[in-house]
Amino acid sequence: MKKDYIFALLSSYLPMVVYAVSGFLLVPILLRNLGEKSFGIFMLLYAIAQYTSIGAGWLGGASIRLIGVYEARGQNERVKQVSSLTFYYFLVYGSLGFVLCAFLAILADFPWNLK
Repeated sequence: MKKDYIFALLSSYLPMVVYAVSGFLLVPILLRNLGEKSFGIFMLLYAIAQYTSIGAGWLGGASIRLIGVYEARGQNERVKQVSSLTFYYFLVYGSLGFVLCAFLAILADFPWNLK
C-alpha cells in the first residue's frame, strides 16, 4: 500500500517538475534565438493555447462523468446527446483557439520573421 502511494505521488508530481525544469532551461534559448519581441509574442500565443487546454480539460472531465452516469442508468439517448455536444464544443472551441492564435501570429509577423 505504501509503495502504491509513493508511486502515485511521484507519477503525479514528476510531470510538473519536468515541465518546470524544461521551461526554466528553454527560456534563455528561446530568448536568444527569437529576441525579446518575438519571445513575448510566442509567450502570448502559448498562454492562449494553455487557456484553451484548460477549457478542454474541464469539458472532457464533465463529459466522461455524465456519460458514465447515463450509461449506468441505461439512458443511451442521453449518452449520444452528451457525446454530440462534447464533439461540437471541442470542434468550435479548438477552432476558435486556432484562429485566434493564427490571427495573432500573422498580425505579429511572428512565424515568418525570425532573426
